[in-house]
Amino acid sequence: MKTTKYLFFLSLIGLLFFCNGYVYATSLTTLKGTKWYLERMTEQDTSVSSKITSKLFKQGAQQISFDKNGKYDAQNLLGLDSLKGFFIETNHTLVLSNEAGNAYYWVFEFQDKTSDSLTVQFVNYSAKPSVINLTFKPMTKQLEEMVLSQNNKPKYADFKGDWEWNFDGKKVLIQLNQVGKEVLGTHCYGVDCQNNYSLSGTVEGDTATLQIKDRNTLEILGVGKLIRLSDGTLSWKLSKNEKGKIVTVEKIQLNQAKAIIEEKKL
Repeated sequence: MKTTKYLFFLSLIGLLFFCNGYVYATSLTTLKGTKWYLERMTEQDTSVSSKITSKLFKQGAQQISFDKNGKYDAQNLLGLDSLKGFFIETNHTLVLSNEAGNAYYWVFEFQDKTSDSLTVQFVNYSAKPSVINLTFKPMTKQLEEMVLSQNNKPKYADFKGDWEWNFDGKKVLIQLNQVGKEVLGTHCYGVDCQNNYSLSGTVEGDTATLQIKDRNTLEILGVGKLIRLSDGTLSWKLSKNEKGKIVTVEKIQLNQAKAIIEEKKL
């Protein structure tokens, strides 16, 4: 019986040492050489209401890194595209300066500082004072690659395809090919689509600005704009009809042609 109790206490002591070692292993003594992304912001109103709000952010979207030379680099952090400077850390506080190092942006108080979580706090002295906690998670190689691939995606909409509008026996048919930002195509209008034009232009964001040309002479007759809408349709607007030669509707919403949709399903 004594031997059993002795072994039990030895096991308990070993478990305590293991737990202490685990805590020590995950605690963080310095931020130098680490990189984080903002996961959550929690704000507590310090007025009478004491309302607490919490907001989650897209994984890896807002980042901050701390170099071993005492400099930090923040990207898209709290609405700022880029922020660089020096940082000073003590056991309890983190100070971020401007790039010249002669003024500071923020003074944070550490709430949690481990290798898998970093939470800092600051007081927002505004018309409605509040206490804000920012919780960061470490950037991994896999997450960095994912963010990089997302950032490298084209920042313009895809207009390729056949788009149509029908009303009272008349129709508009816009057929487009797109390579990168460059768009070429045709536009026709009428009962039998008898009014035909060539289209060419470029895409910026979700908008394609297109020159409308005579298909035979390639004379520029005007300008049209297409906007890719969130529901998958296109908004068409005839913005310029310089010589009054363009026969079409001025403003409509087009759907992708049914034949194309069925082809994609197959």
